[in-house]
Amino acid sequence: MTKKITAISLLACLVLSGACYANESAGAKPAGAATSDNTQEYSKAQIALYRSNQVGMLRKNDVVNYTFNRQGSLETPIDDKASIAIVDVDQDGKKNITVNFLTGENHIEMPMFEGFKQGNPILMVFLEHDVKQMNELTKGSTLYFRSRIRDGLATPSKSTVQATTITIDQQKVEATVVTVKPYVGLEEIDRFKQFEQKSYQFVISPHVPGGVYSIKTMTPGVDGSPVLEESLVYASRTNS
Repeated sequence: MTKKITAISLLACLVLSGACYANESAGAKPAGAATSDNTQEYSKAQIALYRSNQVGMLRKNDVVNYTFNRQGSLETPIDDKASIAIVDVDQDGKKNITVNFLTGENHIEMPMFEGFKQGNPILMVFLEHDVKQMNELTKGSTLYFRSRIRDGLATPSKSTVQATTITIDQQKVEATVVTVKPYVGLEEIDRFKQFEQKSYQFVISPHVPGGVYSIKTMTPGVDGSPVLEESLVYASRTNS
C-alpha cells in the first residue's frame, strides 16, 4: 500500500533540523537552532545541509534522478528510485518542487514543496522515510526519532563535517561529508539498543545537480557489519 504523508504530517517532517528553510518567506526557524541576541546560530552540519543553495543550479522542468538501495537482515532488500522535479521558478529564484520517492508499496506521497530556495527536499523526504521505518521497527515515537536527528545535527559533538572529493562525469570535484550518530549515549536508547550506533552520512557538493550526491544510513550488528543499510545516490539530471 502506498504510504501517504499529508500536509499535516509534512509539518511534523519539517521539525527536522533546518527543514523549515524550505520556505524562507514564512520566517520560520528550525528546531534545534540556538538564538542569541536575536541572531540565529547554526551548526556546521545544519549549514552544510540546509543553508546552502543546493537547488540553485536547477531550472524549470529539470528532473534530478537518484537510485535507492536497501540491504540487510532487518528489512526486505530493495533496489528502487527517487527524483525531484522543478515545476516552477519565481523571479526571486524560489522553486516549486515535487518529490517522487520510491515506487509501489514503498512509495511516499508528498505535497509540493513551494517557495523552496535552500537545501534540497530529497533530504527531508529521505529522513521522513527513515523516521517512519524506525517507528515500524521499534514501535518508538516518530517524534522521538525526528527530535534526536534534529538534535544530532544541531550538536557539534554528535556530528562531523569534513571535506572530501567525489567523481562526477569522470572528474574529481570537491564535496562535503556530514556524519551524525544521533542515538549514542542516550539513556532512553536502551529500549532500542540495536540502533544506538546507527549512523547517517550525507555527501553534498555544489558540482552535483541538486547538491545532494548521496545519503546513507547504516545500523551495525554485534560484529560491526551492517544489519540494515540504506543509500540514496545521485544518478542523473534530465528534463521533463
